[in-house]
Amino acid sequence: MTNDDLTHLTSTASFSVAGHVNGARTAGASGGGPEEGHSSSRGESSGNNTEAAPVSVGLMKVWTPTELGEREFRPTWTHKGWRSHPSHGQQAGMEKTLKSWIAGTEAVCVAAGLPLFGRFECVTSGPVVIFTGESGASLYDRRLRHVARSSGLTDAEYERLPLYIIDERATTRSERFQNTLRHTLSAYEQVLTVVDPLYSYHGADVEAGNVHAASEVLNAVSDMTDAAESTLNIVNHFRKSGDGRLSLTDITQAGGREWVESWVLVGHRTAPSMADVREGRFKLEVVVGGRQWDGDAWDIDVSLGRFNRDTFDYEGSVEWAVGAGGGRLKMEQAILDHLEAEDKPVTKTTIVEAVGGNKQAVLKKVDEMAESAGFPVRATDEKRPKYHYDREWQGVLRRLTPMREPEDA
Repeated sequence: MTNDDLTHLTSTASFSVAGHVNGARTAGASGGGPEEGHSSSRGESSGNNTEAAPVSVGLMKVWTPTELGEREFRPTWTHKGWRSHPSHGQQAGMEKTLKSWIAGTEAVCVAAGLPLFGRFECVTSGPVVIFTGESGASLYDRRLRHVARSSGLTDAEYERLPLYIIDERATTRSERFQNTLRHTLSAYEQVLTVVDPLYSYHGADVEAGNVHAASEVLNAVSDMTDAAESTLNIVNHFRKSGDGRLSLTDITQAGGREWVESWVLVGHRTAPSMADVREGRFKLEVVVGGRQWDGDAWDIDVSLGRFNRDTFDYEGSVEWAVGAGGGRLKMEQAILDHLEAEDKPVTKTTIVEAVGGNKQAVLKKVDEMAESAGFPVRATDEKRPKYHYDREWQGVLRRLTPMREPEDA
């Protein structure tokens, strides 16, 4: 084929991507269309009522550097420093780390244009569509309403928010799910789409451990939300064999860690006691990041209020305390660095003196690392064991990604 043939093929194909560039939609609209004046952040800026031109079958769009430069695409945020927009990703974590509560809180704050956890500025607000395949619409509504009341909204104000909840389940590749998602993107033009949790929409016909098969489950959603410039948050779980570190490799099933463009990873800083659960108190560690930006680590203390077993409501209000995090991750790294630098086994006392910080926390962490197959830390077989770096360890050591200290909001 000659160069002229190639030129003819590409010139006869028509392509158009319509959408919104850096246009923050305004919260408070109920149900219908978006505000005027938006342009595309992923595609070409071409006005509000652009109709997509026909796309030639069999060809993919070929971009030149000039065309890409003219687009001047720059992502923005739903909440600055928390989630880039538009993007697609997962919020994943260990068991009972309030994954749905966090996703619901984010949904209310996007819909109302409120700061997330009182700390992260809302940059892009607007309608939110939630597929809840685990809780049911009524339970999800009670949680959202509790968050809204705790954020200073009256019930009447909450009920005017552009929040849309779907509690029926269908696999993401099914005609029913695809038509429902397509309808919401057209009718509500949601800023944020939430699918909670993934397993309810995955389908048993797809091999969960096969990255090539599992990616179709995720792409079936993100292809549509990306085209509509709706940020997608899929709530997922960590695999049971995870070593407790907040890492994309701990996301359960195949495909998720490769597919994500943004992520929120959640774990317990300390395991909650039964008394903590009854009082709704949790100490979380959170790692956020994305392919379009760097990332941060946060410590978040949560109080949901005490659960009333007569009314099935939470008493009091939801309270969040957010601080710069990564303490546990930094401690692990410091222990590894110290042991790797030593040429012989050392005592716990030596490790504590080198690492610093809380003595009991360091002692506990050394034991955890020595007992885990996920770290090259081994103990000698003695009554008072010493510890060393196993240089013959065959595992893959996931070094921490350096993170800047979070900026004060």
